[in-house]
Amino acid sequence: MPSRYRPARLVPPGRTIANELEARGWSQCHLAEAMGCAEETVSGIVDRQEAITPETAGQLASAFGTSVEFWVNLEANYRRGLGWRALVGVTGNAHEGCQVHEQKEKSISSIY
Repeated sequence: MPSRYRPARLVPPGRTIANELEARGWSQCHLAEAMGCAEETVSGIVDRQEAITPETAGQLASAFGTSVEFWVNLEANYRRGLGWRALVGVTGNAHEGCQVHEQKEKSISSIY
């Protein structure tokens, strides 16, 4: 049975990267060098213009000392959340549309 509850806020993977860069005192250029990719790739992810691919997940894992699965799951969960919001018509990062969300949740969950 799917969960009735969905996060009120979606955190894009790029925000996680930006926070980590800030915590480490790194620039996007520094991360791109550590990943062995173009700075535009990092910028695109941070600016939500590009998704994290399996290849970039591997590069991020290597640069940050994390697992590939962390980055793949972060991206997948974010995309799933965007899809859910589009499906139920919820917008924004607050509790906007919660009533609509709950009402549609009941009808959608019957599919599963």
